[in-house]
Amino acid sequence: LNCSEFHIWVHHDSHFIPYRSSINNIKSIELIKCPKQKFDESVLNFSDWGIKDIHSFNPVLSEIFSDTKLKYIGIYPIIFNDEIIGLFYTGYKNHNPQLSNEIQFIPTLCKQLGVSIKNFMLSQDLKQELKKRIDIENELSFLLDTAVDMTSIITLDGTFKKVNYGWSKHLGWDINEVYSKNWTEIIHPDDLDNTINYLEKKLKNQSVVKE
Repeated sequence: LNCSEFHIWVHHDSHFIPYRSSINNIKSIELIKCPKQKFDESVLNFSDWGIKDIHSFNPVLSEIFSDTKLKYIGIYPIIFNDEIIGLFYTGYKNHNPQLSNEIQFIPTLCKQLGVSIKNFMLSQDLKQELKKRIDIENELSFLLDTAVDMTSIITLDGTFKKVNYGWSKHLGWDINEVYSKNWTEIIHPDDLDNTINYLEKKLKNQSVVKE
């Protein structure tokens, strides 16, 4: 880039986040709270894309850049699937990069950054979702293991996914024997229809009145 500094900011989860920077301690840069609608409106109405003399920007940006000791600032959108997901900043103290060919590749670079950043964010979201599921699974396992009564987790097809040792204690069955059964096999035939009806109403979030 042959620039004095650069910064990559990404909009994610209602925040404007420093993603990469030429400064050593990027963690020292604070997040900026920015709802998606506000971010979308800002970039849609922004017209100063590219590299400009700092005094050529709108008054608000010119005032912000006045303390940077930079002569030229470049602002480029980072795009993924025609959506702006972040901004790429470059700063120059000593020369005007517009006089050379060194900036022509930056728009292409921003598109490549868009793909890379989006894939990274998707992988992070997936990791967080998996962590939440693991945490929930661990909590359920703890509740099952500490419950005194017979407690279980059953899939929609009726197989046992998790049972506690209350089944062995009260019924004398081996745990593996419980896993080999369908829940309908352990319900008395006279109660099966009422039990199925009860569960179907529960799954549909309907109120159930015990008679």
